[in-house]
Amino acid sequence: MERHARSMHVQCHGHAGRADLELRTFDMIAPEQVNHVGTLFASQALAMMDRAAFIAATRHARRHLTMTSREMTSEYVPVHQGQLVEIVSRLGSRNGSVVAVDTALYAEDMLTGDRRLNARGHFLLTPVDDRDAPALPASETAHLSVGKEVS
Repeated sequence: MERHARSMHVQCHGHAGRADLELRTFDMIAPEQVNHVGTLFASQALAMMDRAAFIAATRHARRHLTMTSREMTSEYVPVHQGQLVEIVSRLGSRNGSVVAVDTALYAEDMLTGDRRLNARGHFLLTPVDDRDAPALPASETAHLSVGKEVS
């Protein structure tokens, strides 16, 4: 299968001079991302949220990070081919070097402007050393509190 390069538009917003607290990414759903009935695979939606969370966390931490936990925290509502997708990623709490990111995936019909929330996700990212080994004990992630829900 031929793989096409995809671009993603990114906007960053912050508070009190910090431009790394919220990240908004935009993409359009293409034919190679959908199933036989024209809806985005849930795994593709999770991967898009995963990527956005990784970008937000890395911009904040300015370290090499690896995903240590990810979950879709709401029921997935199908996204259709040709819709515009916006993923809002917000930094949650931090415990030591572990970064928590909450995401919300919205789909918008480009012709009508109708927009709806399609999925939420929660991600934990841990720093890694130059050998890609975790740079802190795994037990440190167990005490991390869930960040604020993305709206």
